[in-house]
Amino acid sequence: MTVNLKKTTCQFFTLNRQPFSPQLVYNDMPVQQSDVSMYLGCALDNKLKWTKHAELVLSKARKRLFILKRLTGVKWGCNRDTLNTTYKTYIQPFLNYCNEVLISASENTQKGFIQCVRENIQYKIINDVPFELLSFANPLDYAILDIRLDLVLNVRKRDLSPTALHAIALETINTRFPPEEWLHIYTDGSLLDFAQGAGIGVFSHLFSFYLHAGPLTTHFDDSTSALQALSNYNENNCLRVQNCRELLGKIKGKIVFQWVPSHCGLWGNERTDFLAKKGTGILQNFRRDLTLHSAKLEIKMIFRESFCLTASRVARDKPWSTLCKKSHGIPSSPRAAAVAKFRLLTGHDSLCAHLFRFNLVTSPICVLCDTGQDMTAAHLDECSALNDLNCIVKRYWRVRCLTDATLGSIPIRRFCVQKTCSRPRPRATTPAEDRFLALSARRRRTTTVPQLVADHFQASGRRISATTLRNHRLHNAGLYARRPVVCVPLNGRQRRNRLCWAREHVSWTQQQWASVLFTDESRFTMESDSGRPLIWREQRTRYHQSNTVERHSYRGGGILVWAGISLGGHTDLHVFHGGTVTGLRYRDETLDPYVRPYAAAIGNDFILMDDNARPHRARIVEEYLEDHGLERMEWPARSPDLNLIEHLWDYLGREVAALNPPPRSLHELKQGLLCVWSSLPIPVSDNLINSMGNRCRQCIQVRGGHIPY
Repeated sequence: MTVNLKKTTCQFFTLNRQPFSPQLVYNDMPVQQSDVSMYLGCALDNKLKWTKHAELVLSKARKRLFILKRLTGVKWGCNRDTLNTTYKTYIQPFLNYCNEVLISASENTQKGFIQCVRENIQYKIINDVPFELLSFANPLDYAILDIRLDLVLNVRKRDLSPTALHAIALETINTRFPPEEWLHIYTDGSLLDFAQGAGIGVFSHLFSFYLHAGPLTTHFDDSTSALQALSNYNENNCLRVQNCRELLGKIKGKIVFQWVPSHCGLWGNERTDFLAKKGTGILQNFRRDLTLHSAKLEIKMIFRESFCLTASRVARDKPWSTLCKKSHGIPSSPRAAAVAKFRLLTGHDSLCAHLFRFNLVTSPICVLCDTGQDMTAAHLDECSALNDLNCIVKRYWRVRCLTDATLGSIPIRRFCVQKTCSRPRPRATTPAEDRFLALSARRRRTTTVPQLVADHFQASGRRISATTLRNHRLHNAGLYARRPVVCVPLNGRQRRNRLCWAREHVSWTQQQWASVLFTDESRFTMESDSGRPLIWREQRTRYHQSNTVERHSYRGGGILVWAGISLGGHTDLHVFHGGTVTGLRYRDETLDPYVRPYAAAIGNDFILMDDNARPHRARIVEEYLEDHGLERMEWPARSPDLNLIEHLWDYLGREVAALNPPPRSLHELKQGLLCVWSSLPIPVSDNLINSMGNRCRQCIQVRGGHIPY
C-alpha cells in the first residue's frame, strides 16, 4: 500500500499480480469492507480504478471561487487579516494540490489510516516505511552485499528541514564511507509517464551518464524500494531483482547500498537528479513561492475561465448567445458589453425584482410595460417594450437608466462587482524589469534605492518612485535592507585550511573534545565599543545636552585578560598588568602557572588550543611545550567563529555591564571580571564545547567559509 501524504491520495497494489483482497485489522477488529472504499474525498472500487466525486468537488470549488472573487473584487469587508486567512485556507491548498483537494481530510484521519496500515504487515507504506516490520538479513550466500539502513531508521523527511537532512546525510557519508577509501556513485530515476517511460541518471567524480528507458518503467523512489527488494529475506520472483543479485555475485569487491534523502543539497544527488530529468527530455519547473497579490490574480484567472464555461452553458439558445460567442469570458473592452453580459447572466442589481429584496425599490413590477409582471431576467427576454431594440447592450442600458431614475440618489455602482469587470491600473514596471531590479540588488548588495531607480531610468527611460521600488519590487522578491554581518576576510588558502581542519575533527567524540583546553585573550574597556548606539529623541533636538554622549577617544582605558575552558571546568582568569604581551610573558604568566598544572590533571591526552597570535607561536613557547610534552592543536588562521571561547568573552562583557553599580574605574572593572568569571556556570562552557561537532559540519557545508557563530 502506498500513501502519498503530500498529494493526499492513496492507491493499493499487490505483488506478483495477486487478486485484490485486503484484510485490514485495526485495534484487533477487522475493518468492514465493501465494493467501494472512501478515502480523502475519493472513491476506490474493487477494480483499482479511481472514481472522483466530480459533482461534489465542482460545487465546493465554485463556492470557494465565488467567496474569493467577492473578497478580491469588492472594497468592503476584506481587510489584510481576512485576505491572509483566505489565502492560507483556500488559495494555498488550491495551488499546492489542484482543484479537487479544496476539501482535505484532517491530520488525525490520516494518522489513523497510516496506523491501521502499519498494523497489517502484508502491506507497506513507501513514504513512511515501517522498517521495524521488515527483516534485512543478507539474502546472498557470499558477504559482498552490505545493507546500510540506519540512516533511514532515524530520518523522517517531513519532520526535518533540507539543511538538517543535508547535515545528516553528509555526516553519514563522511563517517562511514570517506571519499578517500570509497567510490561514491549516485543513481536516480525520473518518471515521465507510464507510456513514454522514464529517465535514468548515474553520477560520480569519475564518470556520469543518462539514458531514456522504455515504457512501463518502474521508478524506485531514492532507492528505498530497491534496497528492500535486494535485502528482503523473502524470495522475490521479479526477474530484474534476480538479475541484479546475479550481477552482484559476479562482481568482486564490496558494494554498499546507502540510502540518502533526496533534494537536500547533496552535490552528487542533485547532479544525478538533473541527469535523470535530462534523460526524460523534459526538465521540471520548480515550484516558486507566490505572494498574496499573485495568488489573487491566479484565482481571478481561474474564476474567469470557470465563468466563461458557465456563461456559455447558461446562454445556450438565449437571445444574448451571440454576445457570449463574440466575447471570450469577460472582455475588458468595451466595458458596456461586459457589464451587460455579466448582469443579464447573474440577475444583478439592474432588475427591480432583485432590488426589491434589499428594500431599494418599493415594487418588483416591471416599469417598462403594463403587464404587471416582476422585472426578472426571464421577463426582460419577453418584455414587449423592448422589442424595438435589437441590441442587447442598448436594451440593458435603457433598463439601467430607468432603474437609476427610480432609485434617486442611491448610487447603483455601490452594488456592482467593479473590479471583476474593470481593467486594473497599469504597472509601473514589467515582469522583466522586476527581475532586472532584483538581480541588480543581488549582484550589488550595497547599492541604494536611488541608485537602482537611476539604473532603471537609464535602462528603460521611465521613472519609478523609491517607495514602489522598495516596497513592491524588492520586498516581493524577498529582499530587505538589513545590516550586514562583519567577518574577517578569508582567502582561498585560508578557506582550504579551515575545510581540512573541519573534516579532520568532525568525527571527534565528546571524550576527545574533553581533553582539549581552549584558551584565548580578550580586552575589556570602560566604555562600549558599539559603533552606532541608538537613542530616543524628538525632532530638531540632535544637539541638546540630554541627547549627546560623551566618549573618550581612547575609550577610557582597558584590561587584557587570559583564560581557558574545557569540558567540566575552566582555569582562573589571568589579568595582564601593563605592557605588551610577548612570548616570554605568555610562557611565564599563563603556560607555566595555569596550563601545565591543568594538563597534569587531564592526563596524557591533553591538547592545548590557542590561536595563531605572534606570542603564541614564538620560538620560546614552542621549546617550552616540547620540553614539557604538551601537545598543541593546529589551528586554522582567521577562525574566530570556530573558537568557542569567543562566546564566553561576550557573556563575560554582558554580565559585567549588568553589574549594579557598573564599574567606574579599572580596579572595579578588574574585580568585576574576576567575580563574574569565578561564578561562571559550568553548563554554559559545556554547551559551547558540545557545539564543536555542529561547527565543523557547518564549516564543511559552506566549504570553509564563514559559519553563523
